[in-house]
Amino acid sequence: TLTVVDAVMNGQLSIDFGGGPIGWAAGAQYRDNGFKSDVNDINNIALNPCPEENVLNCATGKGNGVFGFLGPLSEQDLDASVYAAFGELQVPITESLSLQLAVRHEEHGGDVGSTTNPKIALRWQATDWLAFRASAGTTFRAPTPSNLLPDANTTQAFITQTSGYRAFDTTGNPTLKPETADTLNIGAIVRFGDFSATIDYWSFDFQDTIEAESGSGLLSTIFPNGSSTTLPNGCANPALAPLVARFVFQGGICSPAAIQRVKLTTINGTGTKTSGVDFAANYHAGDVWGGSMNFGLDGSFLLKYDSGPAFIEGIQVEAGQELAGTHGGTAGGASFPELRANLFAEYARDIHNLRVTLRYIDSMQDVRDGRFGGTNIFGPNGAVFGYLLPQGA
Repeated sequence: TLTVVDAVMNGQLSIDFGGGPIGWAAGAQYRDNGFKSDVNDINNIALNPCPEENVLNCATGKGNGVFGFLGPLSEQDLDASVYAAFGELQVPITESLSLQLAVRHEEHGGDVGSTTNPKIALRWQATDWLAFRASAGTTFRAPTPSNLLPDANTTQAFITQTSGYRAFDTTGNPTLKPETADTLNIGAIVRFGDFSATIDYWSFDFQDTIEAESGSGLLSTIFPNGSSTTLPNGCANPALAPLVARFVFQGGICSPAAIQRVKLTTINGTGTKTSGVDFAANYHAGDVWGGSMNFGLDGSFLLKYDSGPAFIEGIQVEAGQELAGTHGGTAGGASFPELRANLFAEYARDIHNLRVTLRYIDSMQDVRDGRFGGTNIFGPNGAVFGYLLPQGA
């Protein structure tokens, strides 16, 4: 459940620098986020933590639950309250130059604490048809109540070391810090007759990213030679003992073929830096065959998406990665094409509308392993015809 209460006031100050009076707004907000989960008895870790039903203590397999592979669950009744206050000033410095100042303060309570995030934005109307804009600020993302609980969430994933699916238990972490980011945006706006266009450079620098530990990094550190039982692995390396302890092995013997479960924790990562350019253009044609036409283009070019190195128990398990233009380099197998774009043409006449769209997604290099070379250019296209019903129909 989510409950939100807002209160906002606004007005104008008597101060005028020549572009008009300063506008202001201020307000407060209360948010209450509740989550409740009931679990059936057989899958409840408090009632059935062992492989055998109704057994609370067992020599092996405690915490695996009756269903083993799927993993047990715990009942949850969580609640988080957030108190926030914010203020904003709209300052017309001249008729063509305006400044915006804003700040927001949030109190999350507990170990999460509080945050204050400022923002500054500037817009300059250089000519009748050309304007420039820029903004900079900070953002804040608090861990959710479930992120802070030491309960496990189980998923299944295919791992090459076993050539099959295994259970990954990811627990919350009560010592999590909030995720923060520094943001920057610089752009231009063109409006010339029936033509308009925008272009914006953006940059985000995330610190203390809230994420799960790298399961692939853990596996490749202990078992760098995949499923091989003859080539060296890290099982007997005392320096890697904290990582070996993250596995549950069948029979208690460290071997890739014996992996049953992998234990991960939600952590604050080393950060991510990303930047790119967004662009859009639109042209509105006048009378065309008794109707009107629009031609448009919008897209985004990813300049950079760099993730920091990954650590587990203070041991580096993955190097930092440059992910722009790649596929499969993250735990979720995400895609980071450098260019995405849409091109459309639209014709409207009376109650009829026809729109044709061409979508473009750039090719990517598949970095999961040596078996894949990359992906081809992807362009799902489509045409849509619309009919406006007369009012009252």
